[in-house]
Amino acid sequence: MINFPRYKITCEKFEVITEDPEMMREYITQFLEKTDEVVVKRLK
Repeated sequence: MINFPRYKITCEKFEVITEDPEMMREYITQFLEKTDEVVVKRLK
């Protein structure tokens, strides 16, 4: 079983944790429409 890295995406009041890179891209795209500042952290 592969352990995918988890990513925490933070934007203003929103915070999302996902293991799916596709979903991560979706969230980032949506967040960037609302704001210029999106923070992505890779969780261990």
